[in-house]
Amino acid sequence: MELTFHEVGQDVVVATRPGLLVTAWGGAIQKDKIQRMDGVIRRLVEVTDGGRYSSITIVEPTISMRFEDDARETSMRLQKRWAPHIRALAYLVEGMGFLPAAVRTLTAGLHLVTRAPYPLKVFRDAGELSGWIASEDGPPSAVVIDAVDRARLKLAR
Repeated sequence: MELTFHEVGQDVVVATRPGLLVTAWGGAIQKDKIQRMDGVIRRLVEVTDGGRYSSITIVEPTISMRFEDDARETSMRLQKRWAPHIRALAYLVEGMGFLPAAVRTLTAGLHLVTRAPYPLKVFRDAGELSGWIASEDGPPSAVVIDAVDRARLKLAR
């Protein structure tokens, strides 16, 4: 099944295929963009066998470190609403040095506090991420790598 792009812009790319949601953030994380994801996830659940999906969030170096409270709250509500359908959630924060390491640590820490009812990991390498998603009954590693690469290319345009 082909990857479908639902939103393509400088700040965010949202793409799906049955059983997989890929979101790439490269700019400001805004409430309205998060709200639009609700309909995308609803359609994804409808077309996925068993209604469960793996979710990948790519955090690019160009992302705005400002995360408004209303966007954070909207994101938390969205994750709670769809939690029963999430098979696994992976974050990809590539790069070396202080800032990428701090973002990985902060992301992992925030989710420890929320106590997600699904497996969640933060990665600095797409290859490791794809293997882990596949091991959590997600799509095969090659499918995940392709989806991540294509989402990042769309964001870069």
